[in-house]
Amino acid sequence: MLISPFLLGLNIAVEVILATNSIITFFSATASTIQYIFTGKYLVGYTIIIFFISMIASFIGFKISFFCIRKFNKMSVIILNLGSIILASTVALTIISAFDIKEQVDNNISLGFKDFCNN
Repeated sequence: MLISPFLLGLNIAVEVILATNSIITFFSATASTIQYIFTGKYLVGYTIIIFFISMIASFIGFKISFFCIRKFNKMSVIILNLGSIILASTVALTIISAFDIKEQVDNNISLGFKDFCNN
């Protein structure tokens, strides 16, 4: 996801950016799954549910994108979708991080800042 704006800045074709993003996401998810299997944190039931939800959402997203590209005859729909996803992810990450920091401060949990002089 983070490489997409960089590739857009290099004027690479939108289809190539979409394919590259898909492959990167696939390998990242595969690596995370393998890591969870080896650490024993792999929940089979939860994984199967998330797999099917992801498959259905991907199919719906593909169909909607294909419909919009066909209707408007422009590839900018993909760029708009990519930008929307990046914006939503940034906002969600900021909000979740703020709540986590607030919880840590309320519970007097160290945020990881230490005095380098007194170690």
